[in-house]
Amino acid sequence: MLTTEQARQNEADQIAEAIGNELEVNREFVEAYCSEDVRDMLSQLSDERDMSEALVNSLGDAREWGHWRCELASVTLPVGEIEVQYEGSPGEYFAEPEEWTINGNLAYLTMESVLVAVDMDSLREEVVERLPAITERDVRTFLSGYWGAVDFTASDSDGEPIDASARHELPAETVADMEETATDFLQAQWVWLHSCDDLSDAGHDFHLTRNRHGAGFWDGDWGELGGRLTEAAHTYGSCEVHSFSDGELDVIG
Repeated sequence: MLTTEQARQNEADQIAEAIGNELEVNREFVEAYCSEDVRDMLSQLSDERDMSEALVNSLGDAREWGHWRCELASVTLPVGEIEVQYEGSPGEYFAEPEEWTINGNLAYLTMESVLVAVDMDSLREEVVERLPAITERDVRTFLSGYWGAVDFTASDSDGEPIDASARHELPAETVADMEETATDFLQAQWVWLHSCDDLSDAGHDFHLTRNRHGAGFWDGDWGELGGRLTEAAHTYGSCEVHSFSDGELDVIG
């Protein structure tokens, strides 16, 4: 016997399988049916075929959902009702016949919408794979802005600004570690930074933001993206250059 749960799950599975096939994924589809985080990620792609492939490859489980526009990373599609053609009596075919509206050999069951979960880690990977790759020039530009901010904020043991060229005065292994961290941020946020007009600005603001200075990604120049980049930069902790009593430069975190 067919239960209402089975009927709704079957419908959810069929709708999930239709995304990218019978249901074309284009900008209108993404805007209408994808949650905000999914829309933001897919908006980084200019080609609708790339957009469709990235979304379809990141879809997870489908299930009935009683609320439109939920908070989860998802595609949520309206249904309205399910139609089932059956044979025999409703009591023999359906486990809960009272839940169905019967019209001859057709039965109808209310079903507000279907939610298809989206794996955001997978979606990020799918989107980045379709973006222009990070070049050595991109990394150099980002690091030039980063080191400019490092030197600008360098201070002595009293917190007073100093003239510094940290890249040349710090131990080589410290420089390498700092550049590895900065480059990791660039790579992790490439999905948002790939279209940046000047990556040196991003490098500069990465240092200011992670050290919670009075400017950075959060101060308005980055628009809505600023909050996302600020949160990401804060996960790296602080890293400031100081000149100690012996005159040598070092970093403190």
